[in-house]
This record gives sequence, C-alpha cells and structure tokens, in this order.
Amino acid sequence: MKALIVAFILVLCAVCPARAGQNCQPADEKFRVVYGNGILTTQEEASNSRSQLAEAMGSSHNGQHVAFDLAYNASEGPFRDLVQALDQHMAQYSRETLHWLHGKGMVPDWFAQWQEDRLLARYQATAPELADHVQKYREAILQGQKVLLVAHSQGNFYANQAREMLAGSEPAVPMASFGIYSVATPADQVGGESGPYLTNHRDIILMVPGSLAQNWQLAHAEDGRVADDTGRVSAHGFLETYLSTAFNARAALIAGTGQRMDALQDPPLVAGSGPISATLVWDVDQTDVDLHVFEPDGHHVDYRNPEGGSGILDIDNIDGFGPEHYYTDCNQLQVGDYAFALNYYQDRQSGQPPGPARAVNVTLTLSVPGASRSFSLNMSTHMGEDGDDAPQPVGRISVERISDPGNPNRDGLLRYEISES
Repeated sequence: MKALIVAFILVLCAVCPARAGQNCQPADEKFRVVYGNGILTTQEEASNSRSQLAEAMGSSHNGQHVAFDLAYNASEGPFRDLVQALDQHMAQYSRETLHWLHGKGMVPDWFAQWQEDRLLARYQATAPELADHVQKYREAILQGQKVLLVAHSQGNFYANQAREMLAGSEPAVPMASFGIYSVATPADQVGGESGPYLTNHRDIILMVPGSLAQNWQLAHAEDGRVADDTGRVSAHGFLETYLSTAFNARAALIAGTGQRMDALQDPPLVAGSGPISATLVWDVDQTDVDLHVFEPDGHHVDYRNPEGGSGILDIDNIDGFGPEHYYTDCNQLQVGDYAFALNYYQDRQSGQPPGPARAVNVTLTLSVPGASRSFSLNMSTHMGEDGDDAPQPVGRISVERISDPGNPNRDGLLRYEISES
C-alpha cells in the first residue's frame, strides 16, 4: 500500500512541478535595506540615520514593499584615528587645520606623518557584532528577501567582511540576493569587487590611504554651485551631506541605491537546504524506516503528506539504507518546536507488520545554522501503517525569535536549539 501512495505522489509532482512550493508564502517585504553606520556614531544616531534613509528611499521599490533595518557597529579603525588626530591638533594648529579642511593652504605636517605611518596598513573588521550582522542578512534571504546593505564610512569595512562571511556560511544562500552600496568608503573595494559607491570630492575620507577615489562633485541643490565652501569633515556626514536636501548628493544616493536594488535577484522559493534539515539513514537492506516531522503549526509531514507549512520531505526511501530527507524551504520559517519521529515501517524479509523484524541501526541527523546533532537508536519491531500516526519520538528543534530592543543587531534574530525528545 505504501509503495502505491509514494508512486501516486511522484506522479502528482511530475505533472505539477510547482507543487513543492505551493504552501510557501512569500515575505510581505521583498526588499530589506540595512543601514551600516560609520564611526563615532551612537546607537540613537544610527537609528535616526536608518529612519531618514527609509523616508528618503520610500516604502516600496518597483511595486515591491521595502523593510528597513540597522546593522550597528562600534567605532574602531584608521578613520577614528584620523578624527582623534584632528581633535588633538585642532587646538594646537587651529588656523592651519581649519584652512586645510576647507581646501586652502598646505597639508599640515602632522597629517603627512599620520598618512605615512599608515600608508601600508590594512584594516579588517573583527568586531563580535559581525556574526549578528551576517545572521541578520542570512535570515532575511532565507525568508525570501533581497538584501541591500547601505554602508557609510567605517561601516564599509564591516560590510565587506560580512559579505565574505555570508558567502562562506552554511546553509548556503544565493549571493545574487545580497548587495552593498557604499557611501564615503575608506576601503579600496566594495564587497570584494568594484561595486557601486558614492564619495563626494570634499569628503575627508579621501585622505585615508587606499580609499576609493571621489566619483561625485558635491554641489548646493539650490543653485548648483560647487560646494567647495563645505568643510571636509562636514562633507563626510551621512545626514549632514549625503542625505541632506541642501546638496545634490541626496539624489545621487537615492538613484544609486535604486539601481543596486534593481540588480538583486529574488531568492528561490525552494532552496533545497533551508535553515532546518533532517537526514535519516539505516544499515539493513530491504527495510523501510520512515521519517515523520511535526511542525509548529500542526502539520504532520511524512510520505503521505510530504509538504508541510514550512518544509518538505523530498526523499522517501523504501528499499533500505536511506536516506530520507526533510528541509524547510519556505520563505517564512515558523517559530516554535519541530518534533522528529521514526516509524520502522517494514522489513520485507520478516513477514507482514506489525511484529518482530530484523534489527536496524538508525541514525537521524538534525541540522540548523552553525550546529548539528545526530541521534542513534536500534529498532526491531516493524509497525507498518499502525505506526504512522504514533511514530517513535527522537529529536526536537526549537526555534525562538530573540527579543532584545536594546541591541538592534540581535533583536528579531532567530535562536535554534537541538534537543532529544
């Protein structure tokens, strides 16, 4: 009977190839724009910049809803050193420094020495919040969103390294769904390549060794005058200059981010290996052990019902050894408990079930982002259809959404825990 059920399901899948994803509901927001702040920025200031960016870009792009988020980072690195040096020397060389910052006069000796000392230096972001940033991006993509990271100043170091970490993360995500738009970057590249960026000709970031060249002439929006009267530190400000209605950089930033969003690709509805997966194998030929999954919304996923509310049983082996495989492929992973159970359905050499059968050694491996755990057990009674509605519990995956309003990097992220049933 089971072989007929499996064959019938396979025929349905053959004539309806889109059926595997029909229970998946796309995320309401197809884009997630994340702001990565620059140096010497408080969390409140970064949140304000995120809000102002959202107001400027709008809540939709090409008819698709946009959500806005924050990847907050602390202040470290060479540009912080430069600002500290500026602070130290402003008092001692106030007139000389002020003239230089406004494009007049010679480069001060102290800056020439600062630049020489750091000419060969390279900076790499290693802050602990990077892991939270990467998890934020990965979860958004796995939930069906295209992610654009708008990084300002030092935030570009974090953005570049986050992209590298994301590309090497497991489970893999489609990197064509992730993009970076750099603003006033001190780095020498954007996401490991020559990606889009915006740096105006007055920005003090141009004085950081190795930074990308200017590609925008800053001008006053009111009359089009070149903004050579704007100080170099002020010209670096995200809100003060790049997003300000007083300058032409605002229109360039909005146009540039829009073009980068156009280039992002939708994550596939069925990714093949989502944030949760389960793999079942055993060691005896001509035996059938079935994987059963009970999802948080009440769906019972097995060979009879291979599609759940957020996952699918894509392999059901009836001839021995396995594997049987379940994974969450939907765009919106359910929060709650996923219970995994087994039914020794049949041993073809031991008569009709239920009853004694050849012993099989079974291994069930449960996997979540960054962790996996295997459960081994011995089963010697085949149950047939009698065991389908009361399979033997083995393991559990609990998914919890973190609530931490004081930490924007962790608030809303998912926490996974694997345990024995």
